[in-house]
Amino acid sequence: MNYKKPLFSLAFAFVLSVQGWAKEDLFPILNKDLLDAPANRVVYQHLAKQAYNALDRREERLSEISTPAQFKEYQENLKKFFVSRIGGFPERTPLNAKVVGKIEGGDHRVEKVIYESQPQHHVTATLYLPKTKPPYPAVLIACGHSKSGKGADYNQFIGITLARNGIAAFCYDPIGQGERSQILPAEGRKLSSVAEHFLIGAGSVLLGVNTARYRIWDGMRGIDYLTTRKDIDGTKIGCTGCSGGGTLTSYIMALDERVGFAAPACFLTTFRQLIGSIGPQDSEQNIFGQIAYGMDHTDYVLMRAPRPTLICCSSGDYFDTKGTWDNFRQSKKYYSLLGDPLAIDLVEDKGKHGITKLQRETLTRLARRWFLGDDRAVKEKPMKPRSVEDLWCTPQGEVLHLADERTVFELNRSLAKNFLTERKKFAGLSPEAARKMIRKVSTIRPSTNLPRLEHHVVETVQENGLKMIRGFFRSKGSYPLTSVAYLPANPLKHPVLLLHGEGVKKGHEKALELSKAGHSVVSVEITCTGETRGSKFSEQFGNWQTFYMSYLLGRSLVALRAEDLLKLAISLDSSGIIPKGAKMKVLAIGGATVPALHAVALEPELFAQLQVFDHRSSWMSMLEESQPKRCFEDVVNGALQTYDLPDLERLCREKLFSGKK
Repeated sequence: MNYKKPLFSLAFAFVLSVQGWAKEDLFPILNKDLLDAPANRVVYQHLAKQAYNALDRREERLSEISTPAQFKEYQENLKKFFVSRIGGFPERTPLNAKVVGKIEGGDHRVEKVIYESQPQHHVTATLYLPKTKPPYPAVLIACGHSKSGKGADYNQFIGITLARNGIAAFCYDPIGQGERSQILPAEGRKLSSVAEHFLIGAGSVLLGVNTARYRIWDGMRGIDYLTTRKDIDGTKIGCTGCSGGGTLTSYIMALDERVGFAAPACFLTTFRQLIGSIGPQDSEQNIFGQIAYGMDHTDYVLMRAPRPTLICCSSGDYFDTKGTWDNFRQSKKYYSLLGDPLAIDLVEDKGKHGITKLQRETLTRLARRWFLGDDRAVKEKPMKPRSVEDLWCTPQGEVLHLADERTVFELNRSLAKNFLTERKKFAGLSPEAARKMIRKVSTIRPSTNLPRLEHHVVETVQENGLKMIRGFFRSKGSYPLTSVAYLPANPLKHPVLLLHGEGVKKGHEKALELSKAGHSVVSVEITCTGETRGSKFSEQFGNWQTFYMSYLLGRSLVALRAEDLLKLAISLDSSGIIPKGAKMKVLAIGGATVPALHAVALEPELFAQLQVFDHRSSWMSMLEESQPKRCFEDVVNGALQTYDLPDLERLCREKLFSGKK
């Protein structure tokens, strides 16, 4: 990670040691008697309640639709929202498609294809062709999350079964899968597809786009390719895929009207069920603000109604089938409103996550029904999958070995340059205008609109002239922020608000050091640090699942944390810990620095001074890293369209360098 040295530092000569009290005796502070959920779930649960309320509002709005005209308006509004929130689509540029190999399969044929979804950004794919007379209907197959991509057994089985039944199948490798790794393997190991999508996702968020933008576009350009072929009937295009491929199918079928029949497998549920079970998942499976707006999983089906759709699910899937059946029930209602209730169907089979033989047979049968007018039952014949290497379209099995190949990381960096003019304009704004823009982008509310925090004491420890108050801050209806106040007997210097990105335990020694030097110190854990750090935390991605809960609600961890700091600024002097009317010096370390820069830049009058340590230098520099650490901790959706972290530093420069005690 690209970090700067401290912008301002204080030197202290002594470290206080509290006799008889080890650090382990002081932490943790929160316990089950104080909480209605485990500490590392309280933030997630708080956001979940907001999500459930938003989903209630969606259902109320949907229930008011009673005519096809009203439903059409609902569809169009959803599509506009969806496209705008993934950042729109790139320009349609030449595909430069090539058939680079052919395989004879007896009762079917396979062609290996490479095309460019964007200039110098290659997509590898296999086209399964029937032996019957062309032109053929064709089904786009989107791959699920496996590094083998189009070579995965189940993808081959879908393609072969469709081809044996008179329907072409075009299976493409999404980014991070098959031959399309976006980060070359190190030491013989590949990053998982999910890991690559997360890393791409964090940079995309900063630009106001989504990993889904690239993955959907690859598929749409695959349909473009199919419509150029004389042996394909471009008026009869379908789409299917399992798991992550079910996600892509859901998106493509919603947004591309060329998709007649669609069969998403092992993905569609409802957010109400997803949030209460496994929670938000991969980067592209979450669209910014979609729950707040009122776009649920069901809406991927409703956006395409009444075009024929088969929902496939497995009884033992972690995408809970209770939500899938609720999705189907809602969809059936509005397909009926449009006069075609038989165009929506569902097949459930025994098994865990994955597409089964029954589901493949069912989707093939329905594809034949809708495209060929033949509704006879389909029986999948035994088949042997080819090796992944046999289906390679590139000599070394990786597009990154092709000359001048551009990764999504590079596409994001190019996109960031397009916003350079806007960021230059921002740099020329007055402080007042700049702060207004930051508020709009970051969604950070002014302190006047925020609730005050109450201080709750858990225990007071006093030794060697130092009083330590263990407790937490909390506003009504929210979650606790763990705190420890370090109060010397005769404080001589400005009070300090210590925010350590790792929590109060990690900041304990620094707090002792500051208190020995004469400062009253209030060490606080802002959202998802320390004890409330999310249960899905990882060193690579940070609090990724809680981040995506906030993202679905149109917010970020940066916004939640910055508001914590603003609430502390307006509440501390009434807590009895520091003198009335005193302004705090803020010392922010690591993961607390970006929120602190936002809070002080937006309302500098609330603070005496800001010091930041171990902080990220800029978001632009983050885009240069292929594997930034804790990448979801510091990002704000669309921020780089307007401002970067150095712009925040300029807005709070006086506080950063004032040196006032």
